[in-house]
Amino acid sequence: MQKTQKIVVLTGIILIFLMGIFPPWLYVDESKVGHPMGYAPIWKPPVDRQRDTAELLGFKLQMDIQTQKANTIDLARLLIQIAILSVVTTGVVVLLKKASV
Repeated sequence: MQKTQKIVVLTGIILIFLMGIFPPWLYVDESKVGHPMGYAPIWKPPVDRQRDTAELLGFKLQMDIQTQKANTIDLARLLIQIAILSVVTTGVVVLLKKASV
């Protein structure tokens, strides 16, 4: 294996590691419906704060504050990302091998 191929494989491994540290998150409600919450560190799931405000005589009133914290990792999306990165990394390694022959 050439040096450039090793760099490509190492880069792919590092990116997969980073995907695992910063995974996509879901908030699954009582109806078992998943709502995407974006990406966040594994140690600090994202929090979505929804505020309903009303304006009365020029004053803003905060009516209701709801907090939704991501409660599960979107494993399907994470696996798809890893699979795509693996295919791309393998393709680049194969192309580099054919280019050197």
